[in-house]
Amino acid sequence: MTSTPDDFDWVSARAECSLKRVFAKLSLDVQGDVAIREEFSRKTLDGRTFRWQEAARGFLVSRTVRQDDKHVTFVLGDDAIEVSGHGVGSFSASLTLNCEGKCRFSVNGQEVESWQLRRMALDALFFGM
Repeated sequence: MTSTPDDFDWVSARAECSLKRVFAKLSLDVQGDVAIREEFSRKTLDGRTFRWQEAARGFLVSRTVRQDDKHVTFVLGDDAIEVSGHGVGSFSASLTLNCEGKCRFSVNGQEVESWQLRRMALDALFFGM
């Protein structure tokens, strides 16, 4: 584990590690994930379609296979991002400024990066039945 210098500006780093800011970035990253997965569906002709759309206080990702719709919803809460839907049940992701001064998600007390959170939320929707 690397440490930060004694003069590290943790106050500014923590202020930038806000739910609203991180949620906006998460939304863009998920849109990118959906575009990549949709492209794989077109190439393999697996009959699945994927879509990102705005929802109340957040966004959702949906999958349609032969008129069977499933979805995962991401909601911006007061203290955490709430994720629920197909294959994930539900879980909360809060934010933490770790010992290296990096803004990271915290899920069930475990520090995770954005791609890990997105995989946790979307893996079953993208690749499951």
